[in-house]
Amino acid sequence: MDKEVSNEDIIQGVFETAREPLLILDSSLHVVAANASFYTTFQVTPEETLGNFIYDLGNCQWDIPKLRELLEKILPQNTSFDNFEVSHRFPEMGEKTMVLNARRLKGKGEKTSVILLAIEDITERKKAEEKIQHLNLVLRAVRGVNQLITKEKERDALLKGTCSNLIDNRGYGSAWVALFDTDGKLTLSAEEGLGTTFIPLKEMFRKGKLCECGKRALKHPGVTVIEDTASPCGDCPLIGKEPENMAMTVRLEYEGKVYGILSVSVPKEFATDEEEQNLFSEVAGDISFALHNIEVEEERERAVQEVIQLKEFNENIVQGVTEVILIGNDNGVIIFINLAGEKLLGYTKEELIGRHWTSIVPEEEREKVREELRKRREGIENRYETILLGKNGRRIPVIVSARPLFENGKFAGTLSVFTDITERKEAEEKLQQAYREVERALKEE
Repeated sequence: MDKEVSNEDIIQGVFETAREPLLILDSSLHVVAANASFYTTFQVTPEETLGNFIYDLGNCQWDIPKLRELLEKILPQNTSFDNFEVSHRFPEMGEKTMVLNARRLKGKGEKTSVILLAIEDITERKKAEEKIQHLNLVLRAVRGVNQLITKEKERDALLKGTCSNLIDNRGYGSAWVALFDTDGKLTLSAEEGLGTTFIPLKEMFRKGKLCECGKRALKHPGVTVIEDTASPCGDCPLIGKEPENMAMTVRLEYEGKVYGILSVSVPKEFATDEEEQNLFSEVAGDISFALHNIEVEEERERAVQEVIQLKEFNENIVQGVTEVILIGNDNGVIIFINLAGEKLLGYTKEELIGRHWTSIVPEEEREKVREELRKRREGIENRYETILLGKNGRRIPVIVSARPLFENGKFAGTLSVFTDITERKEAEEKLQQAYREVERALKEE
C-alpha cells in the first residue's frame, strides 16, 4: 500500500498540511499554488490568489518594499534567503510581523524554476516579547521609585524624582503628577517628558478645572483609561500630543486621604492590560505612602521644634506626643523618656532612667549610633534610621531625629525623637515580594 504513494503525493500532502503559510511562485512571481494556512492566515480565497502577481494580491496589500527587495534583488543572486523579518500593516488585519524564508527550486532539466516562499506569522509572539520587555522596564522604574521613596523627604524632590524614574527606563512615554489641597486648589506639580506642553494643563489646574481623566480618577478608585478620547477629552491640552500612546491616570490616596493625581502615557496596546494597571497602581500606592510619611514627618518636626523652643518641658505636653522622646546626658545615660517610649519599648520609665543607651540598641547598630552621638557633641542635628530593642527582645525599626543640648555653651546631652516605622518596613517588604513574584511569573511565561 505504501508503495502506491508517490513522492509527488507526499510533497503535496506536506505542502497542504504545513502550519506555516506557503506560496509557490513561478519565475515571473505569479502564484502557482498556496496552502490552506496561507488562505486562513491572510483571509483570502484561492480565486483571489492563484495566477495573480504576488504584489497584486489582496488589492496590492502584498506590495511590500522589503518583499520586493528580497524577491527581485536578493533571491536572484542566491538560491535562498532565510529568516528575514518584515512588518507590514494590512488593511483588514492590521499590523503583522512575519519571518520570510524562500528557496529557488529547479525543474527537470533546469529549464524552469519556481520559488517556494514560507511565511511565518510571529505577530503574537512579537507582541508577547514586547509586553515582557515593557513590563521589565516598568518594573525597573518601579524599583527606582521605591528606592527614591525610602530616602526622599521633600515633596517637590519626591514628585520630580518619581516622574523622572518613570520615564528614564522608557517604561512610560511621559509622566505628570499634581497635588491638591482640601479645597481642590493646586499646591504642587511635576512632569517629565512633556516640557512646555504641560504648562497649559498646569494653568487649567490653577483655575480650578480638571481634565477628564483627572475628574474620573478623583471620583473613582483604580486606574482610569479613556480609550475613546474624541468627545470627553476635547478640552485637554495634552490631547493628540502622543498619538501612539494612551494615558493611565490614578488618584494618590492613603488611608482615605486623597493627595492628588498621577498620570503616565503608555503604548496603546498596554494601557488596558491588567498587569500593567496593577503595577501602576502599586507605584501610586507607594507615592501616596511616601506623601503620608512626609506629612507625618512634618508634623513630627513641628512637634519637636515646639518642644525644643521651650526652656523647660511641660510634662503634660511631652507625655501627649505620640512619638518617643528620649533625653540622654553627655555620658549617654538616659535621663528622660516619655509615655510613648514606655509603651513602645515595654519598660517603665523607672526601669529605663539611669541605664545607658546601649541597653536598648542591638550590638550591630551601636557603632552607627556612637558616630551619630559624636556629631551631637559637634552641635550637628541629624536624622537617621536604626533599631531599638524592646524589653521582650522585639526589634523595632525607627527613624531618629536627634538634636544636641547645650548648657552654658557646654554639651549637656542629646534630645532624640523616635518614629516607629515598622509598618513602612513591612509594606516595603510586601512590595519587594510582589515585584519578585511578578518577575518570576514573567520568567515562567
